[in-house]
Amino acid sequence: MIYKIQHSLTYEFSAPVYLEPHLLYLKPRSDAAQRLMAFDLVIDPQPVLVSHNLDTAGNPEIRVWFQGLTHYLHVQAVSLAETLRTNPFDYLAYPGSCSLPARYTPSAGGLLRTFRRKRHHPTDIRVFSAGVAREAGGDTLVFLTKLAQTISRSFRKIRRQDGPAWPPMKTLSTRSGACRDLAMLFIACCAEQGLAARFVSGYCGSEEAQRYRHELHGWVEVYLEGGGWRGFDPMNGTAAADRHVALMAAPSARHTAPVQGRFRGGQVQSQMRFSVTLAPQDAPAVSLFQQQQQQ
Repeated sequence: MIYKIQHSLTYEFSAPVYLEPHLLYLKPRSDAAQRLMAFDLVIDPQPVLVSHNLDTAGNPEIRVWFQGLTHYLHVQAVSLAETLRTNPFDYLAYPGSCSLPARYTPSAGGLLRTFRRKRHHPTDIRVFSAGVAREAGGDTLVFLTKLAQTISRSFRKIRRQDGPAWPPMKTLSTRSGACRDLAMLFIACCAEQGLAARFVSGYCGSEEAQRYRHELHGWVEVYLEGGGWRGFDPMNGTAAADRHVALMAAPSARHTAPVQGRFRGGQVQSQMRFSVTLAPQDAPAVSLFQQQQQQ
């Protein structure tokens, strides 16, 4: 599928401020699951320097530097991305990734250490994860599918625009949460089974996600040797496929803000507005992008 994505953010300040260097994660990834076909970025005030890079996790990042004082910062990204993975299970996993607890080869296990930490989860997290693993008969893929379905069906989904992701125990005890909360609970359950998992920020075209329009979506990628990083969406209860467009991935949700930076100014208050639209496209991507540029 081809999606046209428009993501706008505006920060307004009560007095002139000096903008420190900012880091933007608004450019969709290009990998085996998706292809970025066109991208346009508008920043006001105009930065004095823009640098396109890859961060330590291979995510596309944009660093910008400013000069002078301003009352606002406006950022708008327009992307055309094609999703390529219609079958999320098109792989044969290594034996160690097929059963729980997961066992990685020494080379992969060392690189994945950051994504496998149990982080001293409360007993209830361990019990919940073990229960799903037992129902799955110790089969990794059944566990991941059943875990996503269990969270999606048994937890109340809420809209929470502000604030960090809840601790997994709060999401479990209240049986509720926003997409980022459900994703972090999923990650904690994976860690209990020895699975490397990370938080993904991006956009989703599913009917469930579209109920929460104008927001980013969060889900999880689990590393399975033989299949690489594979997505699972606990809000939708499915494996991630051609309706998910990823921006970036990180060990936890707190590292995935689309705009990261600071400003200098005394006694200044700030206010943020944002808008996200995601629209499937039928026509060729390049021509659509050119039409948008001409409007």
